[in-house]
Amino acid sequence: MINIDKNSIVFGGGNGDFYSENSKYLFEYYLKHSNKECFWVTRSYEVYRELKENNKPVFLNYSPKGIYKVLKAATAIFCTSRIDIMYFYKGDQKFIINLFHGMPLKKIIYDYDGKDQKRGHFFDRLWNKYVAGFKWEDANVTLSTSQYFNPILQSAFHTDRIESTGLPRNDFFFENLNNEYSGHQKLLNGKSIIGYLPTHRKFGRGNQAKTPFLDDDMFQKKLISYDACLIHKPHYNVAKDQFYESKAIKELGPDTLDAQELLKQSSILITDYSSCYIDYMLLDRPIIFYRFDDYTKEDTGLYDKVESLTVEIGPICKTEEELKEELIAFLDGKDSYKESRNKIKKLFHQFTDGNYCERVYHLVEKL
Repeated sequence: MINIDKNSIVFGGGNGDFYSENSKYLFEYYLKHSNKECFWVTRSYEVYRELKENNKPVFLNYSPKGIYKVLKAATAIFCTSRIDIMYFYKGDQKFIINLFHGMPLKKIIYDYDGKDQKRGHFFDRLWNKYVAGFKWEDANVTLSTSQYFNPILQSAFHTDRIESTGLPRNDFFFENLNNEYSGHQKLLNGKSIIGYLPTHRKFGRGNQAKTPFLDDDMFQKKLISYDACLIHKPHYNVAKDQFYESKAIKELGPDTLDAQELLKQSSILITDYSSCYIDYMLLDRPIIFYRFDDYTKEDTGLYDKVESLTVEIGPICKTEEELKEELIAFLDGKDSYKESRNKIKKLFHQFTDGNYCERVYHLVEKL
Protein backbone atom coordinates (compact mmCIF):
# COMPACT_ATOMS: atom_id res chain seq x y z
CA MET A 1 0.00 0.00 0.00
CA ILE A 2 3.05 2.28 0.40
CA ASN A 3 5.15 3.15 -2.63
CA ILE A 4 8.76 2.06 -2.34
CA ASP A 5 11.42 4.75 -2.77
CA LYS A 6 14.27 3.07 -4.65
CA ASN A 7 16.65 5.85 -3.57
CA SER A 8 16.01 5.41 0.16
CA ILE A 9 18.32 3.32 2.39
CA VAL A 10 17.74 2.63 6.09
CA PHE A 11 20.63 1.67 8.39
CA GLY A 12 20.52 0.14 11.88
CA GLY A 13 22.84 -1.58 14.34
CA GLY A 14 23.62 -2.38 17.96
CA ASN A 15 20.28 -4.17 18.53
CA GLY A 16 18.62 -0.83 17.86
CA ASP A 17 20.20 0.57 21.03
CA PHE A 18 23.67 1.71 19.91
CA TYR A 19 25.23 3.68 17.08
CA SER A 20 27.99 1.20 16.39
CA GLU A 21 29.63 -1.58 14.44
CA ASN A 22 29.67 -2.20 10.70
CA SER A 23 26.43 -0.34 10.01
CA LYS A 24 27.79 2.84 11.61
CA TYR A 25 30.95 2.88 9.48
CA LEU A 26 29.11 2.10 6.24
CA PHE A 27 26.40 4.68 7.05
CA GLU A 28 29.01 7.41 7.47
CA TYR A 29 30.65 6.33 4.20
CA TYR A 30 27.28 6.58 2.42
CA LEU A 31 26.65 10.06 3.83
CA LYS A 32 29.91 11.21 2.21
CA HIS A 33 29.67 9.35 -1.11
CA SER A 34 26.03 8.67 -1.99
CA ASN A 35 23.28 10.93 -3.36
CA LYS A 36 20.60 8.59 -2.06
CA GLU A 37 18.49 9.34 1.00
CA CYS A 38 20.27 7.52 3.82
CA PHE A 39 19.06 7.50 7.41
CA TRP A 40 19.61 5.66 10.70
CA VAL A 41 16.84 4.18 12.85
CA THR A 42 17.13 3.51 16.57
CA ARG A 43 15.03 2.65 19.61
CA SER A 44 17.31 4.75 21.81
CA TYR A 45 16.42 8.38 22.57
CA GLU A 46 20.07 8.93 23.54
CA VAL A 47 21.33 7.75 20.13
CA TYR A 48 18.58 9.74 18.44
CA ARG A 49 19.61 12.96 20.21
CA GLU A 50 23.32 12.35 19.57
CA LEU A 51 22.85 11.90 15.82
CA LYS A 52 20.47 14.85 15.63
CA GLU A 53 23.03 17.07 17.34
CA ASN A 54 25.61 15.93 14.77
CA ASN A 55 23.22 16.69 11.88
CA LYS A 56 22.94 13.07 10.80
CA PRO A 57 19.58 11.85 9.47
CA VAL A 58 17.92 9.66 12.12
CA PHE A 59 14.43 8.49 13.10
CA LEU A 60 13.02 6.65 16.09
CA ASN A 61 12.13 3.19 14.83
CA TYR A 62 8.89 2.97 16.85
CA SER A 63 7.60 6.43 15.96
CA PRO A 64 4.92 6.72 13.23
CA LYS A 65 7.30 8.72 11.06
CA GLY A 66 10.11 6.24 11.65
CA ILE A 67 7.92 3.28 10.72
CA TYR A 68 6.70 5.08 7.59
CA LYS A 69 10.27 5.88 6.50
CA VAL A 70 11.33 2.27 6.99
CA LEU A 71 8.31 0.99 5.03
CA LYS A 72 9.20 3.26 2.10
CA ALA A 73 12.90 2.38 2.03
CA ALA A 74 14.05 0.07 -0.74
CA THR A 75 17.18 -1.14 1.06
CA ALA A 76 17.85 -2.12 4.67
CA ILE A 77 21.42 -2.47 5.95
CA PHE A 78 21.86 -4.05 9.40
CA CYS A 79 24.57 -5.91 11.31
CA THR A 80 23.86 -7.02 14.89
CA SER A 81 20.42 -8.62 14.81
CA ARG A 82 17.07 -8.30 13.09
CA ILE A 83 15.91 -5.85 15.75
CA ASP A 84 18.43 -3.33 14.38
CA ILE A 85 15.63 -2.32 12.01
CA MET A 86 11.96 -3.07 12.71
CA TYR A 87 9.12 -3.20 10.17
CA PHE A 88 11.22 -3.66 7.05
CA TYR A 89 9.33 -6.32 5.11
CA LYS A 90 10.91 -8.36 2.34
CA GLY A 91 9.57 -7.86 -1.16
CA ASP A 92 10.41 -7.92 -4.86
CA GLN A 93 11.42 -4.26 -4.84
CA LYS A 94 13.38 -4.48 -1.60
CA PHE A 95 16.94 -5.46 -0.72
CA ILE A 96 18.33 -6.62 2.63
CA ILE A 97 22.06 -6.41 3.39
CA ASN A 98 23.43 -8.37 6.37
CA LEU A 99 26.79 -6.88 7.32
CA PHE A 100 26.80 -8.93 10.54
CA HIS A 101 29.06 -7.94 13.45
CA GLY A 102 32.06 -10.17 12.95
CA MET A 103 33.32 -13.47 11.65
CA PRO A 104 32.24 -16.15 14.13
CA LEU A 105 34.24 -18.28 16.50
CA LYS A 106 31.14 -19.03 18.61
CA LYS A 107 28.26 -20.80 16.90
CA ILE A 108 25.62 -18.35 15.72
CA ILE A 109 22.00 -18.12 14.52
CA TYR A 110 20.82 -21.49 13.12
CA ASP A 111 24.01 -23.24 14.25
CA TYR A 112 23.63 -21.91 17.80
CA ASP A 113 23.36 -24.72 20.36
CA GLY A 114 20.96 -22.81 22.60
CA LYS A 115 17.21 -22.36 22.25
CA ASP A 116 16.89 -18.71 21.18
CA GLN A 117 16.95 -19.33 17.42
CA LYS A 118 14.96 -22.54 17.59
CA ARG A 119 11.78 -21.34 19.27
CA GLY A 120 8.71 -21.93 17.13
CA HIS A 121 5.72 -20.96 19.25
CA PHE A 122 2.91 -18.76 17.98
CA PHE A 123 4.15 -15.44 19.40
CA ASP A 124 7.57 -15.83 17.75
CA ARG A 125 5.98 -16.55 14.39
CA LEU A 126 3.87 -13.39 14.68
CA TRP A 127 6.93 -11.37 15.72
CA ASN A 128 8.93 -12.68 12.75
CA LYS A 129 6.14 -11.93 10.29
CA TYR A 130 4.86 -8.55 11.45
CA VAL A 131 7.62 -6.88 13.50
CA ALA A 132 10.98 -8.14 12.27
CA GLY A 133 9.52 -8.43 8.78
CA PHE A 134 12.23 -10.74 7.45
CA LYS A 135 14.34 -13.74 8.38
CA TRP A 136 18.12 -14.05 8.29
CA GLU A 137 17.96 -16.15 5.13
CA ASP A 138 16.01 -13.40 3.34
CA ALA A 139 19.12 -11.22 3.09
CA ASN A 140 20.15 -10.59 -0.50
CA VAL A 141 23.79 -10.34 0.61
CA THR A 142 25.67 -11.45 3.73
CA LEU A 143 29.26 -10.31 4.12
CA SER A 144 32.36 -12.30 5.00
CA THR A 145 36.05 -11.47 5.28
CA SER A 146 37.28 -14.39 3.16
CA GLN A 147 36.27 -17.60 1.43
CA TYR A 148 37.39 -19.45 4.55
CA PHE A 149 34.32 -18.28 6.45
CA ASN A 150 31.79 -18.66 3.63
CA PRO A 151 30.74 -22.27 4.42
CA ILE A 152 30.26 -21.35 8.09
CA LEU A 153 28.06 -18.38 7.21
CA GLN A 154 26.09 -20.43 4.69
CA SER A 155 25.26 -22.89 7.44
CA ALA A 156 24.57 -20.25 10.10
CA PHE A 157 22.26 -18.10 7.94
CA HIS A 158 20.80 -20.78 5.65
CA THR A 159 21.90 -18.90 2.55
CA ASP A 160 24.42 -19.21 -0.26
CA ARG A 161 24.41 -15.45 -0.96
CA ILE A 162 27.73 -14.70 0.71
CA GLU A 163 30.16 -12.05 -0.55
CA SER A 164 33.79 -11.78 0.57
CA THR A 165 34.33 -8.03 0.82
CA GLY A 166 35.74 -7.56 4.31
CA LEU A 167 33.91 -5.66 7.05
CA PRO A 168 33.21 -1.89 6.80
CA ARG A 169 34.34 -1.12 10.36
CA ASN A 170 37.88 -2.28 9.61
CA ASP A 171 38.53 0.72 7.35
CA PHE A 172 39.18 2.53 10.63
CA PHE A 173 42.37 0.51 11.18
CA PHE A 174 43.87 1.86 7.96
CA GLU A 175 43.12 5.55 8.47
CA ASN A 176 46.15 7.79 8.98
CA LEU A 177 45.14 9.35 12.26
CA ASN A 178 48.48 11.00 13.11
CA ASN A 179 47.84 10.68 16.85
CA GLU A 180 44.92 13.10 16.54
CA TYR A 181 42.37 10.34 15.94
CA SER A 182 40.32 12.61 13.69
CA GLY A 183 38.09 13.69 16.54
CA HIS A 184 38.06 10.25 18.14
CA GLN A 185 39.10 9.82 21.74
CA LYS A 186 42.81 9.34 22.34
CA LEU A 187 42.80 7.04 25.35
CA LEU A 188 46.18 7.36 27.02
CA ASN A 189 48.98 9.63 25.90
CA GLY A 190 52.38 7.98 25.86
CA LYS A 191 51.29 4.66 27.35
CA SER A 192 51.11 1.17 25.91
CA ILE A 193 47.50 -0.01 25.99
CA ILE A 194 46.63 -3.65 26.66
CA GLY A 195 43.09 -4.10 25.40
CA TYR A 196 40.95 -6.66 27.23
CA LEU A 197 37.78 -7.48 25.29
CA PRO A 198 36.09 -10.66 26.54
CA THR A 199 32.77 -11.95 25.22
CA HIS A 200 29.52 -12.38 27.15
CA ARG A 201 28.29 -15.48 28.97
CA LYS A 202 24.68 -16.46 28.27
CA PHE A 203 23.97 -13.02 26.80
CA GLY A 204 24.85 -11.34 30.09
CA ARG A 205 23.00 -13.77 32.35
CA GLY A 206 25.93 -16.06 33.25
CA ASN A 207 29.11 -15.57 35.28
CA GLN A 208 30.82 -12.80 33.34
CA ALA A 209 34.52 -12.22 32.72
CA LYS A 210 36.22 -10.30 35.51
CA THR A 211 39.05 -7.84 35.05
CA PRO A 212 42.36 -9.60 35.82
CA PHE A 213 44.93 -8.30 38.33
CA LEU A 214 42.49 -6.14 40.32
CA ASP A 215 43.80 -7.58 43.60
CA ASP A 216 47.41 -7.90 42.50
CA ASP A 217 49.16 -4.67 43.52
CA MET A 218 52.60 -6.09 42.69
CA PHE A 219 51.66 -6.86 39.10
CA GLN A 220 49.93 -3.52 38.70
CA LYS A 221 53.22 -1.89 39.69
CA LYS A 222 54.91 -4.11 37.12
CA LEU A 223 52.59 -2.81 34.40
CA ILE A 224 53.31 0.76 35.50
CA SER A 225 57.05 0.08 35.20
CA TYR A 226 56.42 -0.82 31.54
CA ASP A 227 54.34 2.35 31.17
CA ALA A 228 51.42 0.09 30.27
CA CYS A 229 47.74 0.13 31.18
CA LEU A 230 45.16 -2.64 30.81
CA ILE A 231 41.79 -1.34 29.55
CA HIS A 232 38.79 -3.64 29.94
CA LYS A 233 35.83 -3.05 27.64
CA PRO A 234 33.05 -5.55 28.46
CA HIS A 235 30.60 -6.90 25.91
CA TYR A 236 27.49 -4.72 25.51
CA ASN A 237 25.32 -7.59 26.81
CA VAL A 238 27.03 -7.27 30.19
CA ALA A 239 25.51 -4.76 32.63
CA LYS A 240 27.74 -3.15 35.25
CA ASP A 241 27.37 -0.05 37.43
CA GLN A 242 30.78 0.40 39.06
CA PHE A 243 34.06 0.64 37.20
CA TYR A 244 37.58 0.17 38.61
CA GLU A 245 40.34 2.60 37.70
CA SER A 246 44.00 2.86 38.69
CA LYS A 247 47.22 3.86 36.95
CA ALA A 248 47.55 0.30 35.66
CA ILE A 249 43.94 -0.77 35.02
CA LYS A 250 40.88 0.99 33.66
CA GLU A 251 37.39 -0.46 33.20
CA LEU A 252 35.07 1.09 30.60
CA GLY A 253 31.31 0.97 30.32
CA PRO A 254 30.11 -1.24 27.43
CA ASP A 255 28.97 1.78 25.39
CA THR A 256 31.74 4.20 26.45
CA LEU A 257 33.95 3.64 23.42
CA ASP A 258 33.61 1.98 20.04
CA ALA A 259 35.44 -1.37 20.07
CA GLN A 260 37.42 -0.54 16.91
CA GLU A 261 38.92 2.51 18.62
CA LEU A 262 40.17 0.45 21.55
CA LEU A 263 41.50 -2.26 19.24
CA LYS A 264 43.38 0.27 17.09
CA GLN A 265 45.00 1.89 20.10
CA SER A 266 45.97 -1.42 21.78
CA SER A 267 49.53 -2.71 21.54
CA ILE A 268 48.40 -6.14 22.79
CA LEU A 269 44.95 -7.74 22.78
CA ILE A 270 43.65 -10.08 25.48
CA THR A 271 40.39 -11.85 24.74
CA ASP A 272 38.74 -15.20 25.39
CA TYR A 273 36.15 -16.44 22.89
CA SER A 274 35.32 -13.10 21.29
CA SER A 275 35.90 -12.92 17.55
CA CYS A 276 37.31 -9.39 17.92
CA TYR A 277 40.75 -11.00 17.56
CA ILE A 278 39.92 -11.75 13.90
CA ASP A 279 39.61 -8.01 13.21
CA TYR A 280 42.66 -7.26 15.37
CA MET A 281 44.85 -9.58 13.28
CA LEU A 282 44.81 -6.90 10.56
CA LEU A 283 47.03 -4.80 12.86
CA ASP A 284 49.78 -7.46 13.10
CA ARG A 285 50.04 -7.20 16.90
CA PRO A 286 50.23 -9.83 19.68
CA ILE A 287 47.10 -11.64 20.88
CA ILE A 288 46.61 -13.58 24.13
CA PHE A 289 43.64 -15.85 24.81
CA TYR A 290 42.68 -15.76 28.50
CA ARG A 291 40.26 -18.65 28.96
CA PHE A 292 39.55 -18.96 32.66
CA ASP A 293 36.40 -21.11 32.19
CA ASP A 294 35.00 -23.83 29.94
CA TYR A 295 32.81 -21.70 27.73
CA THR A 296 31.38 -24.57 25.71
CA LYS A 297 29.94 -26.19 28.85
CA GLU A 298 28.28 -23.01 30.08
CA ASP A 299 27.21 -21.46 26.78
CA THR A 300 27.19 -22.17 23.03
CA GLY A 301 29.56 -24.32 21.02
CA LEU A 302 32.49 -23.18 18.89
CA TYR A 303 33.22 -23.67 15.22
CA ASP A 304 35.98 -26.30 15.32
CA LYS A 305 37.33 -25.13 11.97
CA VAL A 306 38.11 -21.70 13.44
CA GLU A 307 38.95 -22.81 16.98
CA SER A 308 41.59 -25.29 15.78
CA LEU A 309 43.73 -22.41 14.50
CA THR A 310 43.76 -20.50 17.81
CA VAL A 311 46.99 -22.16 18.99
CA GLU A 312 48.82 -20.65 16.00
CA ILE A 313 47.59 -17.12 16.74
CA GLY A 314 48.63 -16.63 20.37
CA PRO A 315 49.13 -18.33 23.75
CA ILE A 316 46.09 -19.75 25.58
CA CYS A 317 46.15 -18.98 29.32
CA LYS A 318 43.92 -20.60 31.94
CA THR A 319 45.11 -18.70 35.02
CA GLU A 320 46.22 -15.19 35.91
CA GLU A 321 49.73 -16.50 36.56
CA GLU A 322 49.96 -17.85 33.01
CA LEU A 323 48.51 -14.59 31.71
CA LYS A 324 51.16 -12.57 33.58
CA GLU A 325 53.98 -14.64 32.09
CA GLU A 326 52.78 -14.30 28.50
CA LEU A 327 51.96 -10.63 28.90
CA ILE A 328 55.41 -9.76 30.21
CA ALA A 329 56.98 -11.70 27.33
CA PHE A 330 55.07 -9.60 24.80
CA LEU A 331 55.85 -6.38 26.68
CA ASP A 332 59.53 -7.38 26.47
CA GLY A 333 59.15 -7.61 22.69
CA LYS A 334 59.21 -11.42 22.47
CA ASP A 335 56.64 -12.55 19.88
CA SER A 336 57.07 -16.17 18.82
CA TYR A 337 53.65 -16.21 17.13
CA LYS A 338 54.25 -13.46 14.58
CA GLU A 339 54.96 -15.73 11.60
CA SER A 340 52.14 -18.22 12.23
CA ARG A 341 49.72 -15.40 13.11
CA ASN A 342 50.37 -13.69 9.77
CA LYS A 343 49.79 -16.98 7.96
CA ILE A 344 46.34 -17.28 9.58
CA LYS A 345 45.62 -13.61 8.88
CA LYS A 346 45.94 -14.30 5.15
CA LEU A 347 43.49 -17.17 5.54
CA PHE A 348 40.97 -15.08 7.51
CA HIS A 349 41.25 -11.87 5.45
CA GLN A 350 41.04 -11.88 1.67
CA PHE A 351 41.64 -8.10 1.63
CA THR A 352 43.99 -6.08 3.82
CA ASP A 353 43.74 -2.74 2.03
CA GLY A 354 41.29 -0.66 4.07
CA ASN A 355 38.80 -0.31 1.19
CA TYR A 356 36.02 -2.34 2.80
CA CYS A 357 33.29 0.32 2.77
CA GLU A 358 34.04 1.10 -0.87
CA ARG A 359 33.69 -2.57 -1.87
CA VAL A 360 30.40 -2.97 0.00
CA TYR A 361 29.10 0.32 -1.43
CA HIS A 362 29.70 -0.82 -5.03
CA LEU A 363 28.24 -4.24 -4.25
CA VAL A 364 25.01 -2.73 -2.89
CA GLU A 365 24.72 -0.25 -5.75
CA LYS A 366 24.77 -3.12 -8.27
CA LEU A 367 21.74 -4.84 -6.74
